[in-house]
Amino acid sequence: MIEARRVLVLAPHADDEVLGCGGTLALFAERGARVTVVVVFDGALGDPDGRFDGEGYAARRAAEARAGGAHLGVTSYRFWELPEGHAPSDAELRAFVPRLDALARELRPELVLAPWAGEAHADHRAVARAVELWLAEGAAPTEVWGYEVWSDLAPEHLVDVSGVWPAKLAALAEHDTQLAYRDLAAWCEARAHRLGAGALEAFRRFDVPVTTEVP
Repeated sequence: MIEARRVLVLAPHADDEVLGCGGTLALFAERGARVTVVVVFDGALGDPDGRFDGEGYAARRAAEARAGGAHLGVTSYRFWELPEGHAPSDAELRAFVPRLDALARELRPELVLAPWAGEAHADHRAVARAVELWLAEGAAPTEVWGYEVWSDLAPEHLVDVSGVWPAKLAALAEHDTQLAYRDLAAWCEARAHRLGAGALEAFRRFDVPVTTEVP
């Protein structure tokens, strides 16, 4: 992965950027890079048992994301608030492409991080597929890499985030709505140490797809 002064991160939901690449983002921020996180979906389905007040729930998750990002040195967040939990149509996926392209033209990122295409979660796969379509149009910046959240990837690059691990855990601790359902720290600990010594985050480069047809 390249060194970058401007990094754009696509997170399907608030907390995915911390789970998948939070340590790497902290390292970029330490080096003075400008990191912008776009949270794509509204996260409205993140409380299936109704443990939190439904009114204002999406805003609460956005506030958790900002609070978590502060621990990583990331202060630039945008929330697209697309409805989650459904398989996007061909038209919906293609509508994502010009929006993503416009954002890239505005921010001029040298590196884009997005969930990798093999993620089991449907929302994650939708974001990855939209990125593939964007890449197929040849408008992407120099480097686009995928990160893992819930599904293992075969890494092409590993980042040792041991030195910023406390910041990553502090960022996760801000996501009360999700911690009510899962021990995110334990999940990250298991993932970070499965590939070798130290706390590691794994990445795989996005390939330009052979076809732009949407399955």
